[in-house]
Amino acid sequence: MSSYTTRLSNIEILRLVCILLIVGAHVSGAYWKDLLFLEREIILLYNSFSGMAVTLFVLISGYFGIKFKKSKFFTLVNIVWFYSVVLCLFKISITGFNSQETLRSFFPVLSCKYWFATCYLIIFVLSPFINKLLGNLTKNQFRWLIIILAFFFVIAPTFIYFEILGDKGKGLPNMILAYCIGRYLAIYGFPKYFKLYPKRIFFACILGTFLLNSLITEWRGTMSLPFCRDNSLFILVQSVACLCLFLRYNFVSAKINYLSQFVFPLYISSQSLQFLVDQKRYLVFDNTLLSVLCNFVAIVIVCVLLELIRRAVLGKSFKAVERKELSVVDGIIRHISVWKLKE
Repeated sequence: MSSYTTRLSNIEILRLVCILLIVGAHVSGAYWKDLLFLEREIILLYNSFSGMAVTLFVLISGYFGIKFKKSKFFTLVNIVWFYSVVLCLFKISITGFNSQETLRSFFPVLSCKYWFATCYLIIFVLSPFINKLLGNLTKNQFRWLIIILAFFFVIAPTFIYFEILGDKGKGLPNMILAYCIGRYLAIYGFPKYFKLYPKRIFFACILGTFLLNSLITEWRGTMSLPFCRDNSLFILVQSVACLCLFLRYNFVSAKINYLSQFVFPLYISSQSLQFLVDQKRYLVFDNTLLSVLCNFVAIVIVCVLLELIRRAVLGKSFKAVERKELSVVDGIIRHISVWKLKE
């Protein structure tokens, strides 16, 4: 079974790349109209490998196993809440007040304002139970669990297009499936062909996804990415091959590991600032791929600066809030334990 105490920088790079791919995909989404053929094909190609970002991120978590800590959980929740509220107030100052959006912003996890953050936090808090349940399965039982989940939530949506949940794979079932596959690979290893030909499988999936999406786009006359969905078999296989490939190059770098700490804040803050891209405010828009790149870089830089400012100005306050939250939760747990003992 795979585990690590010192974070491997090859994996931290992969996690950072996943988040950057997500940000890039969101930014490029504002340019899907009135594209020339070449520009359309470039965006289709980009989405053919950026589509694996979420699945790959969760695969990594599953492979190394989430070690649940209350302090880490509250750190993540507090980061989500901070950026959700602060950037909501910023949005209000520009676009005006929206009661529903404001309410969602004050309860971002429970309202699923950021679907990835909500699903990941649910898996995080359930990880002790998930890990124990998976650890008690035989190899055959584990394999069949993955096959059944994959059939309903990946294989069927890929080949018949229709989905059970209608969420394009952006939900808890597909993230749990990715986590389970990660745990299986950690315990029993990668399949033979993935170990022998990870590059071939990886690039074959990208090429297949690109060609299929290109054909459908040209046939429909509008941008279509059905094989880039999070519940696409191409995306799942591509993610496994990519993880297998990166695990070959183990090294440790303090600088890279430091940068990887910005992964979660970067995702949340970039999502909150996405309205600037969607509404074409304060950014460069001239319908060229250069403007996509400029806006992507601008969003990333602003988000990193925001996180640096948050840490410098509010770092101690966040720690104090976290200690208070831990104290309250520990108190509730003690009271429940005493109550059960009295029974």
